[in-house]
Amino acid sequence: MPKYNDLNQYILTFNDEAKKYYFKIKDLINEIDLDIKEKLFAGQVAFYVEETLKRTFHESPVIVMAFFKDHVNVFASGNIIFKDKLPYKFTNKGTMQIYYDKDLDHEILKELFMESLKGWLDE
Repeated sequence: MPKYNDLNQYILTFNDEAKKYYFKIKDLINEIDLDIKEKLFAGQVAFYVEETLKRTFHESPVIVMAFFKDHVNVFASGNIIFKDKLPYKFTNKGTMQIYYDKDLDHEILKELFMESLKGWLDE
């Protein structure tokens, strides 16, 4: 799998369904707060809030997404809390997999994303 240094370059490699889901999820996350930043982290899309970054990115409250041909993997701390409320597949390690043929559950996903970026909500 090639490595990308630029987020836009990475997004251009997505198929049409992946691009559609990327923009839907990005819009949903931005509904939470417009100061949420986005960057390419470890070859994947990452959403974070600058003020909550810790010593390393791994220690920070972030949402990381890996886009594939037929689904997106969502790595977020809120996955475990909302697992039973969502119709998506979850791996044994707590990764949420949203297949592109599924609708996005906007309200619960928004809660999940808020919980996952919680560091900035508590202040």
